[in-house]
This record gives sequence, C-alpha cells and structure tokens, in this order.
Amino acid sequence: MFFYDDGSLFCAIEADIGDMYVLDGAQPVPNGEGTPAAPFGCNLLVSNNTINGLGDSSQVIYHTLPNQIGTVVVTYDFFGEPDSMSIYWSGKEDTPIASTNGKVSNKGNLIFYYDPTYNPTKVVVKINEEGSMNNTTSWKYTMACPRKL
Repeated sequence: MFFYDDGSLFCAIEADIGDMYVLDGAQPVPNGEGTPAAPFGCNLLVSNNTINGLGDSSQVIYHTLPNQIGTVVVTYDFFGEPDSMSIYWSGKEDTPIASTNGKVSNKGNLIFYYDPTYNPTKVVVKINEEGSMNNTTSWKYTMACPRKL
C-alpha cells in the first residue's frame, strides 16, 4: 500500500494475465473493445465495421495474447481498395513486428512469433497508419491465438 502526502491511501497493482493465478485453471482473455483498456483477444474477426475509426480510415486496435508460446498468424482481406497493416508490441511502437510494407489489396497473411516470457502480452494493430485518400475502404482480419506450427 502507498500513501499520498496528505495521508490518504493509494493502492496500485500492475499485472499481466500470464502473471496471475486463477482458481479452476486458466481463463481466456475476454474479447474487449479493441482499446488499450479493453483489448480484443485472439481468434476474433475484426473489421472496419466493428470499431470506430479516426476519420481518415486509419485505426489503432489493441489485442491481448494468451500466456502461450507460438506463431501468430494474422489473416486479412483488404478487398479491392488498398490498405496497409502494421503490428507492434505495445509500448514499442517504433518498429513493427509484422507489416504489409505499404498498401496492398485482397487477401494475405502476416506472421510473427510470440513468447510471453520476452514479449508484452498486448499487441497494437495499425490499419492505414499513414492515412488514406478514401474513407470508404473496407477491410477485415483475424489474429489467431499463438500455436506451434
């Protein structure tokens, strides 16, 4: 416990789901809202219709990965209008761990390796990070849970 200078009580706890012991075994990461406070889990279809954009067809979406080592496959469909996707470790958003390297159309996959011992459990997906000329673009993707290939 911590106390402010005026004597009032302050208590703060920071923990990752992988650090917690849960009675009756591990619990799945809830499928939140894609925000930093309520990230999506994995194995969930995300599309431009499920989240609110930033007005220029760019989106920032957060996911929390479960406490298991493996390869994460992100399957996307950008349809006919080109879009871009970059994935970052939360808090380390200077270099992507996977990227389309610019705008692309149609279907594809991005793949990265995840180890909760060395990587944050939260990842950030940025769609059209550089903005877009067309606000009517459509896209969807699914970030699979980590698994051994």
